[in-house]
Amino acid sequence: MNPLPAPSFGYHPPTGFRFLVHIEGLPAVVTPDSWFQEVSGLTATVETENYREMGRMEPHHLPSGISFSDLTLKRGLFVDSALTTWCRMAIENFVFHPKDLVIQLINGQRETLSAWRIEGAIPTSWSVSSFNAESSSLVIESLTLKYHRFTFQPIIN
Repeated sequence: MNPLPAPSFGYHPPTGFRFLVHIEGLPAVVTPDSWFQEVSGLTATVETENYREMGRMEPHHLPSGISFSDLTLKRGLFVDSALTTWCRMAIENFVFHPKDLVIQLINGQRETLSAWRIEGAIPTSWSVSSFNAESSSLVIESLTLKYHRFTFQPIIN
């Protein structure tokens, strides 16, 4: 594993508003199925078990596994898309085809800064925002995925 370069005084953390989502089995080019307004849930947590030795008050916290939170993707509603079809197959027909995803954080020149690979994702929830005659807001669809794991893939230039 390559060590990360030491940050210099000229370093600025990247902004989080430029990103792409590539979903295995969907077109590899940038299409509406890779456009999202928000991605959340890239969280890995080490689970622990408490173990107390005889005669000791403080417990040892022993790692017992890793859990991953649900991944949520939000975007403006696309009525007919490959992603929507994949979700509908799972939710309406109970037919699941796990997919891998890659989430890329990009800069203004569309160069990848960092990437996260999500493995074995399946849709577990699909929702559409409320309709309101007093508002002119976009209709947003939210897709919740469960997955086996994710790995961080640093890009070092």
